[in-house]
Amino acid sequence: MKLAELLKKRWYIFLAAGIVLIASIILIIALAMNSTKKLSVAFYNVEEDIIKYLEPEIEKAWPKEVEFTVLSTDDSFSVEKAGKYDAVITWSGKEARILAKNAAEMPATIYGGMPTSVQKAGLSGDKKVFLPLLYDYSPLFYSKSSLNRGFDEVTDLVSLDAMAQKAIDEYGFSIYTAGSNYDHFYGFMSSLCESIAGAEGYKKLCGFISSGKELGEYIDEKLTEIGGEDITFRTILEYIIRLQDSKSLSGQWHAYSTNDLFLLMSEDMIYTTSMPLSYYRTIPMRVAANYKPIRFPLGMDNVEHSFVAQTLVMFVGKKTAKKQDFLKALVSSSVQERLSESTMLIPVSSQAGCYDIYADDGRFYAASSFGGLISPINKECFTTADEEAAFKDALVNYITYRKY
Repeated sequence: MKLAELLKKRWYIFLAAGIVLIASIILIIALAMNSTKKLSVAFYNVEEDIIKYLEPEIEKAWPKEVEFTVLSTDDSFSVEKAGKYDAVITWSGKEARILAKNAAEMPATIYGGMPTSVQKAGLSGDKKVFLPLLYDYSPLFYSKSSLNRGFDEVTDLVSLDAMAQKAIDEYGFSIYTAGSNYDHFYGFMSSLCESIAGAEGYKKLCGFISSGKELGEYIDEKLTEIGGEDITFRTILEYIIRLQDSKSLSGQWHAYSTNDLFLLMSEDMIYTTSMPLSYYRTIPMRVAANYKPIRFPLGMDNVEHSFVAQTLVMFVGKKTAKKQDFLKALVSSSVQERLSESTMLIPVSSQAGCYDIYADDGRFYAASSFGGLISPINKECFTTADEEAAFKDALVNYITYRKY
C-alpha cells in the first residue's frame, strides 16, 4: 500500500473516531442538561384552592417539565426530605424556617418589586431564604349599619373601647371572635398583642413563647414601655379580661364557632369581629357586604409596628436559586395580579392589581408597617396542633381564672 493511501486511510479512521467522540460529548451534555430540565416542586400544608392556581403559573415560568408533589401535615416532612425538592412552597413561620435550614439564599434582585416591609418576610435570621408569594391577615370587621346608628369609625384601641361599649345596647355582640377555630383565635390574639406591644414587643413575645417555657415564666417579662410603664404579656391579657368584664367581649369568645359567626352576621347582630380575610371570602356576599374590614386598631402609633400576616413563601435549592428569570416571573406584577384575582389573597408586588379594595388595603397596611410581615403566634411559635392547643388552654385558663 502506498504511503499516500495509508495516510488517507488513517485520516478517515481519525475522523470517524473524532465524530464518535464529539457525538458522545454532545450526548453527555444533553443528558446532563436533561437532568436539570425537570423542576420538582413540593407544596407542604398548602390549601388545594391555592395550589390549583399556583401550578399553572409555575409551569409557565419554568421552560421545561415540572413535577408537583402535594404534602400535608400528615406526611413526615423533614429538613432532609425538603432538600430533595428543587422548590418547596409552604406558609411562613417556625416550621418553614426549620424546613429551610439547608435552603439556598435568594438573589437580592428578586425582591425589587416588593415593598420593604414585605421583603422582610423573606428573611430567616439575617439571610434572604424565602420568596414571598401571597399573604393573608386578620382585619377587624365592623357592621356598616353602625355608621347609620350614630357610631364613629374605629381608628385605634381607645375608639374601639368606646364604640364597643356603645354597641352593648345596640348589638347582640360588641366584639365577636370564633375562638374555637385556631386561625380565628390566634389571629385575634396576635393582632391585639402586636397592637399593644408594637413590632419589637411582639417579636420578643414570640421568642418567649417559642422557647417552650411555661406561661408563668415570662408573663411579667418586659416587652416594651409606654410612658414609663412596662408592657408585659400580663398587661395584654388583663386588657382582654377588662373587655370581658365590661361585656364588650363575651367570656366564652374562645369557644364560639364559625357557624355561629355566619348566622349572627347574617342577622347583623355583631358590631365588630376578627377573622382571616381568606375566611371572609367564603361568606356569601349578601352577608359579607354589610361588614367592612379595617386594620386591627393600634394601641400605640408612636412606635414601629409589624403587620401580622400569614405569608405563602417558597424556598429553593442552590441550582434553582440561580434561575433568576424563573423566580422573578413568580413575583412579577402580571403573575401576581393573576394570583390575587384567583386566590383573593394579597399580592407581594407593589405594582400588581388586586382582587378588590380589601386586598389593596391589606397591601397598604403591610407597606406602612416598617417592622415587616410576621406570622400569627400559632405559626410563628409552634409546629404542631398539640402545641397550639396547649398554649390556647393556658391563655384561656388565665383570662378565665386569672391564674399565673
